[in-house]
Amino acid sequence: MARVLGLDYGTVRVGVAVGDEQVGLARPLVTLEARAGLLQRLRELVQREGVSRIVLGRPLRARGEPGTLDGEILHLADVLRREGLEVVFQDEGGSSQRAAELLRVNQSRRGVRGARDTRRSRQDGELDRTAAALLLQEYLDSLADPAGLPEGGAA
Repeated sequence: MARVLGLDYGTVRVGVAVGDEQVGLARPLVTLEARAGLLQRLRELVQREGVSRIVLGRPLRARGEPGTLDGEILHLADVLRREGLEVVFQDEGGSSQRAAELLRVNQSRRGVRGARDTRRSRQDGELDRTAAALLLQEYLDSLADPAGLPEGGAA
C-alpha cells in the first residue's frame, strides 16, 4: 500500500494530509508550524504513516510562472529528497480558497454562522490541512487518469 503525504506550505503553517494511492482518497491530517523543527515533525509523520512519497503544493500564477513562495518550496523539496523521500509537485493554485469555501459550506450545513467560525478554522489550522487534502486529492485523481496530470505536475 503506497501512502502519500500532501503538504500545503505556508510561511506560518504547513497543512498536512495523508492519502493512499491504491484507495485514491486523501484526508486532512495535521497542521504544523512552519518554523524550526518542521523537518523533524515531517520525519515523524513519514515514519508513523508509512509514507513513500510527498506531494508538495506549488502555486503557479495564471501564466504558469512560480508563486512568491517558490524558492522556499523548492528548498523544502531538496531537503526532503536528501532525506531519501520522493517528492512530486502539484499545482495548489486556489487550494486555500477552495478549502475556505468547503469549510463555509460544511459550517452552514451544521448551522454555524459566518466569519467567526471561519476565523477559528484559520487559527486552528483546519483551513491549511483541508487545503493540503484538496491538493493531495487532485494528485491522487491524476493517478487514476494519467492523461489528466497537469503540465509540470510531477517533478
